[in-house]
Amino acid sequence: MPTGIITYDITHLRGAFANAFLILINALFFNIKLIGDYTQYPADASSKLLDGEETTFDFIIVGAGAAGCALANRLSQQDQWSVLLIEAGDIPETTTAVPALFPTFFESALDTWQYRLEKDKETCRAYKNKQCSMFRGRVLGGTSSINNLHYYRERSLENSLNLIYQSIEYYPNAEGENVYEGDIQLEKINSSSEIRSVLREAYEKLSFNEALENSPLGILENYLTIKEGERLNMARAFLTSVKSRSNFFLAKNTVVDSIVTNHPIDKRVKGVNVTISDKKVFLQARKELILTAGSINNAKLMLLSGMGAKDYLLTRKIPVILDLPGVGKNLQMHVTIPMFVSLNATFDSNQSSELEFIRSVFDYIMVRSGNLSTIGIHDFSLYASTAEHPTDPTIAIHHNYFHIQDRMLAAWLNGWKFEQKISTNLLEKNRNQPILLFLVTLMQPKSRGEILLNETHFQSSPNIVGNFLKDEENEDMRSLLTGFTLVTNATETAPLKDIGAELIDIGLPDCRSYKFCSLHYVKCYIKNMVHPTSDVAGTTARGPECDKYSVVKNDFEVKQMRCLRIADSSILNEIPVGNTVASDAMLGISVSEILKEKWIKDYVSPFKAN
Repeated sequence: MPTGIITYDITHLRGAFANAFLILINALFFNIKLIGDYTQYPADASSKLLDGEETTFDFIIVGAGAAGCALANRLSQQDQWSVLLIEAGDIPETTTAVPALFPTFFESALDTWQYRLEKDKETCRAYKNKQCSMFRGRVLGGTSSINNLHYYRERSLENSLNLIYQSIEYYPNAEGENVYEGDIQLEKINSSSEIRSVLREAYEKLSFNEALENSPLGILENYLTIKEGERLNMARAFLTSVKSRSNFFLAKNTVVDSIVTNHPIDKRVKGVNVTISDKKVFLQARKELILTAGSINNAKLMLLSGMGAKDYLLTRKIPVILDLPGVGKNLQMHVTIPMFVSLNATFDSNQSSELEFIRSVFDYIMVRSGNLSTIGIHDFSLYASTAEHPTDPTIAIHHNYFHIQDRMLAAWLNGWKFEQKISTNLLEKNRNQPILLFLVTLMQPKSRGEILLNETHFQSSPNIVGNFLKDEENEDMRSLLTGFTLVTNATETAPLKDIGAELIDIGLPDCRSYKFCSLHYVKCYIKNMVHPTSDVAGTTARGPECDKYSVVKNDFEVKQMRCLRIADSSILNEIPVGNTVASDAMLGISVSEILKEKWIKDYVSPFKAN
């Protein structure tokens, strides 16, 4: 008998109850096949590329994340243009549609790029091999298909950018009326739970108030990318409506190997070399090639194509097409510090029982409701400032709650790849007590890393140098110390103290010589536990042509190379305070407007600032 298969003898079932049981089973099978429905995505055109049926397009877009999907949607509105969107991955797995299961995707080999950061002697030492890992979406929708579903963006922007955001957002206001009926449907769960109420009271005791719509600071229940109980990834948001357009093509499981140019005769992009099913194909771009593969893969592709610092490329025997020292530099990531707090066992009145889990699965399969249709208390956040930035959030604190013997804790710990001893200590604590997790997240990092090619095999995962907590003014450490202190202060307020809140000593080997919770211990803890989120920016910075380290001009075109543009958060000089899914979608729309103004006579963008 195959492993994991259990057989039951139900031949004794007869009559009406047997019929009722069969109806239940049929209903479950019918409804489960609709979760993450594959038919909502465009058909795969990669076979046409292989057969030579379609190899030339007006626009080629590399990367089907938020930026690529938004850009493809808007460009394909023009019937006269052929648009190809290339994605290295496939359609998202069914599980990604279920909001509550997002922590299980951290180590999914099917839907993610699994990156290991370069080892650092001081940071990330709490994780396996004393090394941080990070994940990005290798799938339609990119990281929006596997992240925590938060949609949070900066509000104090220039008018033209706000107009773009408003054109793509779709959410109800406080009165329940729909606002800005755009592509990205946003929801607030507005669920109630005892632990949510306790956290709110604790933060109010520390003088934090509810964040207002146009104010970035305070207590906030985040908007989530959820539609009818399922994750709304950016492929669903932007590609479902274009799948029947005859001028739009999607190539899945297609890896771009290099950018092809007319150098040295004419510095203009010709197209890309790609690999499909182990076969090499050249695809031509008549008008333009746009990179939307994210900060890591955009930099890697440009370096592989001979666009980067001249000396660096020559030492790796890569022919130099463009001397661009800024490629791969200025890497920025939101980083987070997980803090684990135990609570009294008596507080956990709703333990994670097998029956409770079965009920949640049934509710979700049948009507997309219940516990699996939410992300628990992870949508509940606190946005706070530090002395250096009194008006903007430098710290966000997100939360997770794990019932006694909660199966999701193991999935979360495995995804983050903690050292086994740390995971064992936390799982042992969770055998008898619930655990409240605080994720202290740095929203405006000052440290800068870089992307380099893999020294062993250029085409494999690049070397990612995080340089966490290495800024000259030590501002990142101070901000995280503020966040750590904020959490410990919260645990001392009556609402949390009354339920036995106590910071867990997880047994960090590098910090054993320091007194628990002393300043030296806290600094050691932060260095050991710092971990990147999936929000990444920089590596192909936008700026004036005279800036040595800028890569793209103000119109998003790569310096010294015609018809090659970059249209995602990799062009940003500073990572957004919000998440990069929001900024990526906005940048995709922005570049679509630039391309329309260039290639359509007398076109005037509706998003021009007044």
